[in-house]
Amino acid sequence: MTQVAETPMDWKKGGCHCGAVRFEVLAPNEIEVKDCNCSICRMTGYVHLIVPKERFKLTAGADKLTTYSFNTGTAKHRFCSVCGIYVPRSKPDGYSVNVRCLEEGAVRVTREHAPLRPELETVRARGYATAIGELEPGLAAVAAPVRDGSGDVLAALSISGPEGRLTRERIAELAPGLLHEAATVSARLGYRTTTQGAA
Repeated sequence: MTQVAETPMDWKKGGCHCGAVRFEVLAPNEIEVKDCNCSICRMTGYVHLIVPKERFKLTAGADKLTTYSFNTGTAKHRFCSVCGIYVPRSKPDGYSVNVRCLEEGAVRVTREHAPLRPELETVRARGYATAIGELEPGLAAVAAPVRDGSGDVLAALSISGPEGRLTRERIAELAPGLLHEAATVSARLGYRTTTQGAA
């Protein structure tokens, strides 16, 4: 979730999938978001842009909105009754707008990276990334980068399989071979490590 900062802003348009519900929100051109992990946001993929009441205008489709509340009932979750898209959510002091319902290109979205930094440092140090149950429940994967002649990551070689077979221990066994093959492909594409370049 993100709170709108005090930066230059203009009105952005958005709406539901079928177009029955339309709204405008006063927001900056670039926003930083965090994914909410509550049950409804996780299941619907809602990415919050929280704004005060005066920065939100429902421009069409008030009669098409249906409301759902749960738990304490404080938040009023509003959906288009035609296409089912979760559009604005009312809060006691404003609205939460689904960033994914804004018109394409209306805002530049960045994600909060601080929680990922330790994991990224681990990935860089060992040379490969893993995903165990993150992309899909029960699926595990390991991937190593393939680099081009300039050193940019061009692609990745990966191994995936059921978590029961591709355990952390098995990934540790497979990783050296995967790194070797990724390095071989990278070398064929012109990539040279600093030790290879220094003769």
